[in-house]
Amino acid sequence: MDRFSEGLPDLQEAKVVDHCEECGGEIYDKQLVWRVGEDLFCCSGCMLTNLGAVTITAGE
Repeated sequence: MDRFSEGLPDLQEAKVVDHCEECGGEIYDKQLVWRVGEDLFCCSGCMLTNLGAVTITAGE
């Protein structure tokens, strides 16, 4: 049996361990997340929004 025979874990069976600080989405056990201090974010977009980052054009 090879390491891929079991497939990906089913998210419906994954344990919710926290919620995203920005959008409130569920964060599951073993999910890769962004952390700033003690806050967890489900994606880089949520993290950047929470930090107040904005996209601009340099030089304008």
